[in-house]
Amino acid sequence: MAEETKGKLTESSKGSKYKPFTSKYDDFDEKEVEITHHFRKPGRKELITLSKATKAKQFDTLSKVLGHMVDPKEKNELLTTTLEEEPMLVLAFAEAIMQRCGHGSVELGN
Repeated sequence: MAEETKGKLTESSKGSKYKPFTSKYDDFDEKEVEITHHFRKPGRKELITLSKATKAKQFDTLSKVLGHMVDPKEKNELLTTTLEEEPMLVLAFAEAIMQRCGHGSVELGN
């Protein structure tokens, strides 16, 4: 990914449980691509599902979990278009969502 996936808060998203996450990058044809989907915070159920996924099934599991967390109005587009055409976005969106929830933010103390 040329640029890290970031969530952008807008006035309309501040009151919603679905927050925008945008991925911007240049594709192999050197065209700029910008894709935004709205996701909710993962719950315990999603976190348990991810932790139980075997290495061989992690990618498929991440795709399914993203499908559960995306705004219902965008679910079909995410699963049938975005993730089919740009499969690396599974990892990018998942990583950005987990970071927004505190994943990777804890460091060992001195």
